[in-house]
Amino acid sequence: MQQPFEPTVNGNGTHTRSSAQHSANELEQSDPPKPRTVLVTGALGNLGRMTLDALLGEGHRVRALDLPTGANRRAGRRLPDGVDLRFGSVTDPRSVAAAVRGVDALAHFAGLLPPATERTPDLAHAVNVEGTRNLVAAAETEKGAVRFIEASSYTLYGPDARRHGIVRSDAPVVATDVYSQTKVAAEEIVKSSSLDWVIFRIAAAHAVSASCTTSITAPRTSNATSLCGYRR
Repeated sequence: MQQPFEPTVNGNGTHTRSSAQHSANELEQSDPPKPRTVLVTGALGNLGRMTLDALLGEGHRVRALDLPTGANRRAGRRLPDGVDLRFGSVTDPRSVAAAVRGVDALAHFAGLLPPATERTPDLAHAVNVEGTRNLVAAAETEKGAVRFIEASSYTLYGPDARRHGIVRSDAPVVATDVYSQTKVAAEEIVKSSSLDWVIFRIAAAHAVSASCTTSITAPRTSNATSLCGYRR
Protein backbone atom coordinates (compact mmCIF):
# COMPACT_ATOMS: atom_id res chain seq x y z
CA MET A 1 0.00 0.00 0.00
CA GLN A 2 1.33 3.40 -0.91
CA GLN A 3 1.89 5.86 1.91
CA PRO A 4 0.99 9.55 1.48
CA PHE A 5 3.80 12.08 1.62
CA GLU A 6 4.46 14.02 4.80
CA PRO A 7 4.81 17.80 4.37
CA THR A 8 7.29 19.40 6.73
CA VAL A 9 7.53 22.93 8.01
CA ASN A 10 10.62 25.07 7.62
CA GLY A 11 11.74 27.54 10.24
CA ASN A 12 10.00 30.34 8.35
CA GLY A 13 6.69 28.46 8.37
CA THR A 14 6.72 27.53 4.69
CA HIS A 15 5.90 24.01 3.58
CA THR A 16 8.22 21.59 1.82
CA ARG A 17 7.49 18.10 0.62
CA SER A 18 9.70 15.07 1.11
CA SER A 19 11.22 13.05 -1.71
CA ALA A 20 8.47 10.49 -1.05
CA GLN A 21 5.91 12.80 -2.61
CA HIS A 22 3.54 11.03 -4.95
CA SER A 23 1.96 12.48 -8.03
CA ALA A 24 -1.77 13.16 -8.07
CA ASN A 25 -2.30 10.15 -10.32
CA GLU A 26 -0.44 7.88 -7.93
CA LEU A 27 -2.51 9.13 -5.00
CA GLU A 28 -5.71 8.51 -6.91
CA GLN A 29 -4.62 4.94 -7.61
CA SER A 30 -3.66 4.18 -4.00
CA ASP A 31 -5.83 2.11 -1.72
CA PRO A 32 -8.74 3.99 -0.12
CA PRO A 33 -8.09 5.23 3.42
CA LYS A 34 -9.39 3.13 6.25
CA PRO A 35 -12.64 4.32 7.88
CA ARG A 36 -12.19 6.76 10.75
CA THR A 37 -14.51 7.84 13.54
CA VAL A 38 -15.08 11.56 13.05
CA LEU A 39 -16.86 14.00 15.36
CA VAL A 40 -18.63 16.86 13.57
CA THR A 41 -19.68 19.77 15.79
CA GLY A 42 -22.48 21.98 14.56
CA ALA A 43 -23.41 18.94 12.51
CA LEU A 44 -26.98 20.05 11.80
CA GLY A 45 -25.94 23.39 10.31
CA ASN A 46 -25.11 24.05 6.67
CA LEU A 47 -21.39 23.22 6.64
CA GLY A 48 -21.76 20.54 9.29
CA ARG A 49 -24.41 18.64 7.36
CA MET A 50 -22.48 18.91 4.08
CA THR A 51 -19.41 17.50 5.81
CA LEU A 52 -21.40 14.79 7.56
CA ASP A 53 -22.87 13.57 4.27
CA ALA A 54 -19.47 13.63 2.54
CA LEU A 55 -17.82 11.67 5.35
CA LEU A 56 -20.52 9.03 5.23
CA GLY A 57 -20.04 8.82 1.49
CA GLU A 58 -16.35 8.11 2.06
CA GLY A 59 -17.19 5.30 4.46
CA HIS A 60 -16.29 7.00 7.73
CA ARG A 61 -18.14 6.61 11.01
CA VAL A 62 -19.74 9.91 12.01
CA ARG A 63 -20.58 11.25 15.45
CA ALA A 64 -22.64 14.45 15.37
CA LEU A 65 -22.86 17.09 18.10
CA ASP A 66 -25.30 19.99 18.13
CA LEU A 67 -27.58 21.96 20.44
CA PRO A 68 -30.80 20.31 21.71
CA THR A 69 -33.15 22.79 20.06
CA GLY A 70 -36.51 21.80 18.68
CA ALA A 71 -35.35 22.43 15.12
CA ASN A 72 -32.23 20.35 15.65
CA ARG A 73 -34.19 17.47 17.14
CA ARG A 74 -36.46 17.44 14.10
CA ALA A 75 -33.45 17.65 11.77
CA GLY A 76 -31.75 14.87 13.70
CA ARG A 77 -34.61 12.51 12.95
CA ARG A 78 -33.84 12.93 9.25
CA LEU A 79 -30.17 12.00 9.52
CA PRO A 80 -29.00 8.87 7.71
CA ASP A 81 -28.90 5.62 9.65
CA GLY A 82 -25.68 5.00 11.49
CA VAL A 83 -24.97 8.58 12.56
CA ASP A 84 -24.23 8.76 16.29
CA LEU A 85 -26.14 11.92 17.18
CA ARG A 86 -25.34 13.62 20.49
CA PHE A 87 -27.08 16.72 21.83
CA GLY A 88 -25.02 19.13 23.90
CA SER A 89 -23.04 22.37 23.85
CA VAL A 90 -19.37 22.95 23.17
CA THR A 91 -19.46 25.26 26.19
CA ASP A 92 -20.08 22.23 28.45
CA PRO A 93 -16.81 20.38 29.12
CA ARG A 94 -18.64 17.20 30.11
CA SER A 95 -20.65 17.07 26.89
CA VAL A 96 -17.51 17.78 24.92
CA ALA A 97 -15.46 15.09 26.67
CA ALA A 98 -18.15 12.48 26.04
CA ALA A 99 -18.47 13.48 22.37
CA VAL A 100 -14.71 13.46 21.72
CA ARG A 101 -14.03 10.16 23.47
CA GLY A 102 -12.73 7.57 21.02
CA VAL A 103 -12.71 9.67 17.83
CA ASP A 104 -9.90 9.77 15.28
CA ALA A 105 -10.69 13.25 13.96
CA LEU A 106 -12.79 16.27 14.83
CA ALA A 107 -14.35 18.76 12.40
CA HIS A 108 -15.36 21.84 14.37
CA PHE A 109 -18.16 23.89 12.77
CA ALA A 110 -20.16 24.87 15.86
CA GLY A 111 -20.09 28.60 16.53
CA LEU A 112 -21.97 31.84 16.92
CA LEU A 113 -22.19 34.00 13.78
CA PRO A 114 -22.88 37.69 13.12
CA PRO A 115 -25.01 39.57 13.89
CA ALA A 116 -25.56 37.54 17.09
CA THR A 117 -21.86 37.83 17.96
CA GLU A 118 -22.07 41.61 17.92
CA ARG A 119 -25.20 41.71 20.08
CA THR A 120 -23.94 39.19 22.63
CA PRO A 121 -20.13 39.39 22.80
CA ASP A 122 -19.90 37.42 26.04
CA LEU A 123 -21.84 34.54 24.53
CA ALA A 124 -19.73 34.79 21.37
CA HIS A 125 -16.57 34.39 23.45
CA ALA A 126 -18.04 31.49 25.41
CA VAL A 127 -19.05 29.58 22.27
CA ASN A 128 -16.38 30.47 19.73
CA VAL A 129 -13.34 30.74 21.98
CA GLU A 130 -14.00 28.69 25.11
CA GLY A 131 -15.92 26.09 23.13
CA THR A 132 -12.87 25.59 20.93
CA ARG A 133 -10.66 25.43 24.03
CA ASN A 134 -12.89 22.69 25.49
CA LEU A 135 -12.69 20.63 22.31
CA VAL A 136 -8.92 20.98 22.04
CA ALA A 137 -8.45 20.05 25.69
CA ALA A 138 -10.64 16.96 25.31
CA ALA A 139 -8.85 15.90 22.11
CA GLU A 140 -5.45 16.28 23.77
CA THR A 141 -6.44 13.83 26.53
CA GLU A 142 -7.28 11.07 24.04
CA LYS A 143 -4.85 8.17 23.89
CA GLY A 144 -4.71 8.16 20.12
CA ALA A 145 -3.77 11.09 17.89
CA VAL A 146 -6.81 13.19 16.99
CA ARG A 147 -6.75 15.36 13.86
CA PHE A 148 -8.45 18.71 14.52
CA ILE A 149 -10.12 20.54 11.63
CA GLU A 150 -11.07 24.10 12.56
CA ALA A 151 -13.58 26.11 10.52
CA SER A 152 -12.43 29.71 10.60
CA SER A 153 -13.35 32.69 8.44
CA TYR A 154 -12.05 34.71 5.49
CA THR A 155 -13.18 37.82 7.38
CA LEU A 156 -9.95 37.59 9.37
CA TYR A 157 -8.19 39.23 6.45
CA GLY A 158 -10.22 42.40 6.89
CA PRO A 159 -12.65 44.24 4.61
CA ASP A 160 -9.95 45.40 2.18
CA ALA A 161 -8.38 42.00 1.54
CA ARG A 162 -9.38 41.83 -2.13
CA ARG A 163 -7.61 45.09 -2.94
CA HIS A 164 -4.27 43.39 -2.41
CA GLY A 165 -4.84 40.64 -4.98
CA ILE A 166 -4.58 36.96 -4.09
CA VAL A 167 -4.77 36.39 -0.35
CA ARG A 168 -2.27 33.88 1.01
CA SER A 169 -2.40 31.98 4.28
CA ASP A 170 0.46 34.06 5.68
CA ALA A 171 -1.33 37.38 5.08
CA PRO A 172 -1.84 39.40 8.29
CA VAL A 173 -5.17 39.04 10.05
CA VAL A 174 -7.29 42.03 11.02
CA ALA A 175 -9.90 41.61 13.75
CA THR A 176 -12.51 44.24 12.91
CA ASP A 177 -15.47 43.03 14.98
CA VAL A 178 -16.39 40.65 17.79
CA TYR A 179 -16.80 37.72 15.41
CA SER A 180 -13.36 38.04 13.84
CA GLN A 181 -11.81 38.60 17.28
CA THR A 182 -13.24 35.30 18.49
CA LYS A 183 -12.06 33.46 15.37
CA VAL A 184 -8.51 34.80 15.76
CA ALA A 185 -8.51 33.65 19.38
CA ALA A 186 -9.90 30.23 18.44
CA GLU A 187 -7.21 29.77 15.79
CA GLU A 188 -4.50 30.54 18.31
CA ILE A 189 -5.86 27.90 20.66
CA VAL A 190 -5.72 25.31 17.89
CA LYS A 191 -2.27 26.37 16.67
CA SER A 192 -0.76 26.22 20.16
CA SER A 193 -2.13 22.74 20.81
CA SER A 194 -0.25 19.46 20.53
CA LEU A 195 -2.75 18.19 17.95
CA ASP A 196 -2.37 17.54 14.25
CA TRP A 197 -4.49 20.41 12.98
CA VAL A 198 -5.85 22.05 9.84
CA ILE A 199 -7.58 25.43 9.61
CA PHE A 200 -9.99 26.42 6.84
CA ARG A 201 -10.68 30.15 6.46
CA ILE A 202 -13.96 29.92 4.64
CA ALA A 203 -15.40 32.82 2.65
CA ALA A 204 -18.76 31.39 1.59
CA ALA A 205 -20.12 27.88 1.29
CA HIS A 206 -22.32 26.39 -1.41
CA ALA A 207 -23.37 22.81 -2.04
CA VAL A 208 -20.46 21.85 -4.27
CA SER A 209 -18.11 18.90 -4.40
CA ALA A 210 -17.06 17.98 -0.89
CA SER A 211 -13.83 16.31 -1.97
CA CYS A 212 -11.84 18.44 0.45
CA THR A 213 -13.40 16.72 3.44
CA THR A 214 -10.54 14.29 2.78
CA SER A 215 -8.62 16.66 5.06
CA ILE A 216 -9.63 14.01 7.60
CA THR A 217 -7.29 11.51 5.94
CA ALA A 218 -5.08 13.66 3.71
CA PRO A 219 -1.32 13.91 4.29
CA ARG A 220 -0.50 15.60 7.55
CA THR A 221 0.12 19.33 7.53
CA SER A 222 1.03 21.66 10.35
CA ASN A 223 -0.86 24.60 8.90
CA ALA A 224 -3.27 24.72 5.97
CA THR A 225 -5.45 27.75 5.46
CA SER A 226 -7.73 27.15 2.52
CA LEU A 227 -11.06 27.61 0.80
CA CYS A 228 -10.80 24.17 -0.75
CA GLY A 229 -14.16 22.53 -1.28
CA TYR A 230 -16.04 25.82 -1.29
CA ARG A 231 -16.64 28.63 -3.75
CA ARG A 232 -16.28 32.30 -2.99
